[in-house]
Amino acid sequence: MSALTASPDLYLMPTEFALYKLLRTWMFLCLHPDYDPKDRVQRADAVGAQELLVNAGVETHSGDVIQWAYFTRGTKERSFLATPEGQPYVKVFQKLRTQYLTIQYINLKIIFNDNIIPKEWLYRHIHNHWDALLRIDHGQEDSIPQQLNDEQFFESCMRCGRMLLEPGFHMWGWSGFNYGMELILLMDYNTRSLNIRRNHQGLDRVLSLHPKRKLMVRTTVTSVNARRQPVFTQTSGICSISLQKDEDVPLMVLDPKLVHPLLISVNMLVAMPPNPFLKDIVPLSEEAISSLSTPIS
Repeated sequence: MSALTASPDLYLMPTEFALYKLLRTWMFLCLHPDYDPKDRVQRADAVGAQELLVNAGVETHSGDVIQWAYFTRGTKERSFLATPEGQPYVKVFQKLRTQYLTIQYINLKIIFNDNIIPKEWLYRHIHNHWDALLRIDHGQEDSIPQQLNDEQFFESCMRCGRMLLEPGFHMWGWSGFNYGMELILLMDYNTRSLNIRRNHQGLDRVLSLHPKRKLMVRTTVTSVNARRQPVFTQTSGICSISLQKDEDVPLMVLDPKLVHPLLISVNMLVAMPPNPFLKDIVPLSEEAISSLSTPIS
């Protein structure tokens, strides 16, 4: 599971947060192999626990209430990964690109309330985002990814995706803080082109006013059959591009073998990646330190 979570070739629909939710469910099922989502007693207990937390002022989310009640049942002073039960799953969550879980407000609230991931990781990511934003705003060239090698890019790039069921003209983006850039993908099936645009029109959010912004991007498009099995794949390779306000840049001309439905996977870096050792330390309780556990690989 660690290798799968770390893979730059993983198609995430739509963003890293989808993988977080999948890992949350996977971990819960590993810990509860006999879990029955239709069990009325389990659900009633979980709903009761949820109501107590809501009355205490703790915000909940609309995911599986039994999972949520389990992960939030303990003290807020330590994350679930710092407990004896959570220790075997640390390696997997270290491979999750948690820096991209802190760029969307609603997702960040859910992650804080789940209390699975150590707060230290999240606070360090938030600090890194602010530091990178100030550097970019100040025009610091060392804040912009330009000369990273393939390994560095693949280890840290944002992974996001989209499924296009029918031919035609499609335009979309992914929500979340992106250092003042609103990036939009445009697919025109008539011209067989896939472009990226730095959008600056009709927005009410804070955007970077720098005339040019640089980023690194790789695009992969896969045609799938009725069983969602891959039939043909085309990739652009890693490109370093510069975008002016409202400028479109071509990413790929689609091969004729690519027919719908299409899976679009985009890997991007718009700021220098965080320190790779940022998540090496996981806070441990005395109970967790004395517990012997086998890592989940």
